[in-house]
Amino acid sequence: MAKKIVSGLPFIIMITALIGAIVAVGCSEADHKPSMQQVNLKPGLWKITSKVEAPGVKIPMPSTTNTQCLGANDLVPKSNYSGNGCDIVNLRVEGDTITYDVECAANGSASNSNASLTYSGTSMEGMVTTNVTSPTEMKMITQLSGQRIGSCKL
Repeated sequence: MAKKIVSGLPFIIMITALIGAIVAVGCSEADHKPSMQQVNLKPGLWKITSKVEAPGVKIPMPSTTNTQCLGANDLVPKSNYSGNGCDIVNLRVEGDTITYDVECAANGSASNSNASLTYSGTSMEGMVTTNVTSPTEMKMITQLSGQRIGSCKL
C-alpha cells in the first residue's frame, strides 16, 4: 500500500506549526528541571532563531525568530504552541549542554525529537532532529541559535 504524500502550502503550514511545537515546547510542571548552576546561561531576554530543513521537501521553510526569558527554571525555550500535545522527556544537563527528547501526539499527527542545546553565557547553539511518524513519515533537522538581548521585564 502506498503512503499518502502531503505537499503544497497546507503541508508547509502544518510542518511549520509542528516544528514550532517541537523545537520550543515548554516543560510541564512534572518535568525535572536541572540546576542552572551547571549551565553557562546568563538569565534574561533571549532572541532565538530556528531554521528547519526537511530532506525531500522542495519548498524552503522560512526561519522563525522569537524572544523570551530564559533562566534558572527555563533552560528549554518555550513557544506559542505550548499545550499542544507535546511532552519533554529525558531532560539532562552535562556541562553547558542540555539534551532532551520531545514526544508529540495531537490532531492526527505524531513525532519524536531529540534536542541538544549548548549555552555559552550570552549565546546558544543547538539542533533538533525530528522524526514525524503521522500523517506521513518525514525527518526534519532544525538548527537553533540564540542571543541574550537584555533583561526580562516583569
